[in-house]
Amino acid sequence: MENSEAPKISVITCFFNVETFIEETIQSVLSQHYDNWELLLIDDGSQDASTNIAKEYASKYPGKIHYYEHEGHKNKGLSNSRNLGIEISLGEFITFLDADDTWLPRYLTHQVEISRENPSCAMICEATEYWYSWHTPEHTNNIIPIGVGQQDAAYAPPQLMLSLYPLGEGAAPCMCGVIIKKKVLEKYGGFDDSFRGMYEDQVFLSKIYLNENIFISSACNNRYRQRTNSLIGKSFADGNYYDIRKRFLIWLKNYISEKNISDHSVKEKVEAALSFEPLITVIICFFNEKLFLHEAIASVLKQSYKCWELQLMDDGSTDGSSDIALEYASKYPGQIRYHEHDEHINKGLSASRNHGIKNSNGEFIAFLDADDVWLENKLITQVSIFQRNPGIGLVAEASLYWNEWEPGIRRDKEIPIGVDAECIYEPNELILLLYPLGKGAAPVPSGLMVKKEALERSGMFEGSFAREYALYEDQAFLSKMYLKEKIYISSACNNLYRQRSGSIVTWVKETGKYHTVREFFLRWLKAYLKNNKIKSRRLSMRLNKALYRYDYPKSFYVTHDVPRYFWKALKKITPGKVKDFVKWKVLKLKKEY
Repeated sequence: MENSEAPKISVITCFFNVETFIEETIQSVLSQHYDNWELLLIDDGSQDASTNIAKEYASKYPGKIHYYEHEGHKNKGLSNSRNLGIEISLGEFITFLDADDTWLPRYLTHQVEISRENPSCAMICEATEYWYSWHTPEHTNNIIPIGVGQQDAAYAPPQLMLSLYPLGEGAAPCMCGVIIKKKVLEKYGGFDDSFRGMYEDQVFLSKIYLNENIFISSACNNRYRQRTNSLIGKSFADGNYYDIRKRFLIWLKNYISEKNISDHSVKEKVEAALSFEPLITVIICFFNEKLFLHEAIASVLKQSYKCWELQLMDDGSTDGSSDIALEYASKYPGQIRYHEHDEHINKGLSASRNHGIKNSNGEFIAFLDADDVWLENKLITQVSIFQRNPGIGLVAEASLYWNEWEPGIRRDKEIPIGVDAECIYEPNELILLLYPLGKGAAPVPSGLMVKKEALERSGMFEGSFAREYALYEDQAFLSKMYLKEKIYISSACNNLYRQRSGSIVTWVKETGKYHTVREFFLRWLKAYLKNNKIKSRRLSMRLNKALYRYDYPKSFYVTHDVPRYFWKALKKITPGKVKDFVKWKVLKLKKEY
C-alpha cells in the first residue's frame, strides 16, 4: 500500500511503569505492514526504566515515534494521557495500544481496508485474543469476538449499547482492537478524566455506541495481555467493583438525559442495571458445630451485600447447634431459615447441600462451612464478577488457611488457587491443572459462588461420597463443574478456612484410608466421563496415569516405591554429587520402563 493513498494513523500508547512490556509493544507497531503511522508515547509519570526506553525509540525513529509527558512528569491517569495524545496527533484516524499489549503485523492494514469499505462508520472494532500464554504456556489463549449476533457488519446507534457490556451481555471491544476517526473523538470530547481506572473505556465507548455507526469485524489481529494485577482484577479483589459500576451507570443515566437521547430501551436497561441486586442463597450445613456456628452466621450477617437468604441445614446435630440455628431463624424470619432431614437423621454433607439447593430461591448459591468465616466483601466481590462475566457458571477465590484462631506456633497462610487468577477458564481446562489430577491448589467450598442453573445442570453433589469418601465430595462436585462450565478464578481472598485437628483429611490419612478414597474418586470420575460421553485424550491419559498405582500395584511398586525407598536410604549415606548422579539415573530408568 502506497503512503500517498493511505490516511495517516496516530497510534497512542500511554504508559506508566511498564518496563517489562513496552519494547514488545513498540516493536509490534514497527512491524506493521501499513507504513503511514505515527506513534505517540505518552509517559504518565513512570518511575522505572520505561521512560528511557520510550525516549530511546523516539530518538532512533524521529518523525515516526514521539515521546511526550505531562508537565513536571506528573501522573494524571489514562484518560488524561489519552486526551493529550489526541490533542497533539496528526492522523485522520486514531488507534490505542496499551503498553503491555501487542498487534499482529496486519492490524493497521486490515482496519484501514474496512474503513474504506464502510465510510459511514465512525469506528471499527475487531475481536481480541486474550493472551495468557505469555506467562503460562499451558493456559490456552482465547479469541473473544465482540458479542453481537452478526459479525462483519455495521451497527447503527444505539444497537451496541443494548447488546454489549456494560448494559448487555455481549463482550465489549478492547481498546487495542479499536480504530476511530479523529474528528469523531473531538466531537464527543475524547475521554472523561473523571473516571480514572475502571470504566474509563466504557464511558468513551458508550458515547460512540449512542451516537455513531460502528463496524464490527470478526478479524483478530491484537493480543490483550492478561495479568493478575490489572485494574479489573484489583477492583474485584478490593471489593470496589460494584460501587464503581454504580457510579458509571449514574453517569450514563445523566448523559442520556443531558443529550436528549430518546430511545426508551436504553433508558430501561440503565434503570434495570441500577436496580440489579440478585438474590444469593447462602447454605451452611452443620453437624455438631456448637463451638463455631455463631461465628459463621455472624459473618453472613456482616456482609456488605445485603440481598441474601441463609439456609441453615442441620445434618442431625446432637450438641447444641440445632438450638443456635433455630434461634437465628426465629430472630431473622424470611431471611434465615432452618432445615433438617426427616426424623433429624444424619445423611452427610452432599445430601445436606443438595437439600439446601432444592429449597433455595437465589439466582446464585454460596457455600459456607459451619466452622469457616467470611470477610464482609465476600458476596459483593463475587456477584460483581458474575455481573461483568454473565457467561460463567462459577467463581472461585483464594482462601486464608486459618491457624491463628487458636493459640499456637502455626501462622495463617493465604493459598491462591493454583492457576493464573483474574482469568476465565473454558470447560475441560481446570480439571487438568488443579488437584486431584493436576498440581495446582484446588478451591475451598467457602470460597465459591455458583449459578443455581449451573448447579442444576451438573447434577449437584454426589451422594455416594459419604463416610470416609466425603474427603473427595468437593472434588467430585468441582470436577463436574470443571468439565461443563466456564469458571472465573479470582485473586480475592474473603474467606477464612479454619484448620483444626479431627478434620476428615486428618482422620482419613491417620486411618490409612487415603488411597482407598482416592481410588474410589478416580473410578467414579472415569465412569462419569463414560456415562456423559465426555471425550478428551489428555484427560483420559491423565486419569489412566493416576489409576496406574491401583490397576497395576506390583508394577507401580517396582517403578515408583522401590526407587523412592532406595533414594531415601541413599540420601542418608551418600555425598551430594553421587546422590545427584543416582537420582538422574533412577529417573532415566523410570522413563525407559
